[in-house]
Amino acid sequence: MGIFYVFLVVVLLTAGIYLFSYVVKNSSLLFVLFIETLLGLLFIFPLLFIIDGLKAEQIFTSLTVKNWAWLAAAAIAGYIGGNYFSLLNLKYAGEKANSLLSPAITATALLAGYFVFEEHLSLKEWVGVLLTLLAVIYFLLQKQGTLKTLKLRSVFVSGMLTILFITLTIV
Repeated sequence: MGIFYVFLVVVLLTAGIYLFSYVVKNSSLLFVLFIETLLGLLFIFPLLFIIDGLKAEQIFTSLTVKNWAWLAAAAIAGYIGGNYFSLLNLKYAGEKANSLLSPAITATALLAGYFVFEEHLSLKEWVGVLLTLLAVIYFLLQKQGTLKTLKLRSVFVSGMLTILFITLTIV
């Protein structure tokens, strides 16, 4: 059953990238973020009650002030920053380049875990992290021959900011 869920996630993420790409190229980024937020709440909120058995009073009473602060920071960094810059990258770079950001986010999160939480990385993991990051930077810079300088900077900067903001959310 686990393989089915992994396959389903990959299919849904792939479909999402192409759907978001179409929408983001034909409307404003903030409008897309607003609709994404609204639809996300409409679909996820009922699932909290049905699947997780959450009760209405638990929404605000089960979290401490410290938890709310961390949730707010994660929302600002990941959801607002990460999604905005990811959509911007999708708009400028397209689906192929944008799909490269996920492996880079994973590699950057491993690096952050090493430096922030002093987690151990084996030699194989270090090589994997470095190869992943170098490959993503290479492919993001590969667009140089086909893009104008301003657009190239937008692709590279939005890609790097997406990686940074989503990594901050993970860490």
